[in-house]
Order: sequence, then structure tokens, then C-alpha cells
Amino acid sequence: DGGFITVNYNNKSTEKVAISDANISGFDNSKIGAQTLTVEYLGLTTTFDVTVNDRSATSIEIATLPSKLTYIVGNSLDIDGGFITVKYNNNTIETVAISDANVSGFDNTKIGTQTLTVEYLGLTTTFEVTVNDRSATSIEIATLPSKLTYIVGNSLNLDGGFITVNYNNNTTEKVAISDANVSGFDNSKIGAQTLTVEYLG
Repeated sequence: DGGFITVNYNNKSTEKVAISDANISGFDNSKIGAQTLTVEYLGLTTTFDVTVNDRSATSIEIATLPSKLTYIVGNSLDIDGGFITVKYNNNTIETVAISDANVSGFDNTKIGTQTLTVEYLGLTTTFEVTVNDRSATSIEIATLPSKLTYIVGNSLNLDGGFITVNYNNNTTEKVAISDANVSGFDNSKIGAQTLTVEYLG
């Protein structure tokens, strides 16, 4: 559009003809850089140059949120299932996995809502995740206290005893039994006794 050629005839007359009415060759919209195009009309040719620039991204936005948006303290970031839409200045659109972009802002030690930033080709967009506090799912005896045999009147001694605390974020913690609540000991009662260790419910 907007292009014309001047056709010179052997009777010394000229004619202005739209380039779109001629045959154009040499254009490759997949090739970046300067290109010389050939204009052919009535068996005659002339040329002109064009430049093809690489496309550039103009905006990105979240197309699909990652499958995992809720975390427990200590969990690693999981952005599987997440995609962004990338819009380019040649009116094309591309869908890109969030895992192929740079994601920042995640802190697995911070409880609450967090805004994560997705950066791709110098452009950014955001989405939110929530990090919840971990909770204990079970406890078990890791090491029995050193003293398991008593004489009537002795006080309970829990030294050397530890429990393993299992959490819902697949982490464990070793805690001294003396830091838990222990019930069931009666130093006036002779015989075997079962003591209960209570920690975090």
C-alpha cells in the first residue's frame, strides 16, 4: 500500500502504476534484516529495500494459574500447570509455561498471602499464593529416657528421652520428652506403668 512505480514507454510517455499491480518477489517475513525486493511489471524489473525486525513482546498475563497455590511452611515452590500469555507487536500471541519464566517473591518461611512476580522477556505479571503454618500430624518415641526403673517415692526423670514429631509438610523434628507433657506416673504404685507423652495435641 502506498507504493508506486513509474513506467517509461518507448513513446516517451510515462505511467504511474501501483506496486500492488506488479509482481513482487524476494520478501521473507521469517528472515530478520534488510531485504531487497524485486518489482516485475511488463517484463521489466526494479528493486527496493525493506527491513524485517524481530518481533518484541508488548505484554504478558497469567493464562492458567499453577495447580498448587497453597503451601505449608517449608514447602518448595511448585509452578507446574501454570502458563502465561505473551502478546507481541506483530499481533501474534504465544502461550509459555511459567516454569520457563523467572518467578520471584516466594518465601517458604513466611506465613500468609504472598504476591509472586513472573518475569519474561523483560515484562512482568503477578499471582498470589498462600503459605500456612505447619501442623504436627503424629509423634513417636525416638529415644526412651535413660531411667525406666524406679523405687517407690522416686521422682520421674525424663533425661535422655526424645520424641520425633512428624509435620504435614513432610518434615520431622526431634524434641526432648521433658519439653512435652507426660502423664500417668505414680511413684506410690508398684508395677509396670504406661506413661503418656502429649505434644502439640
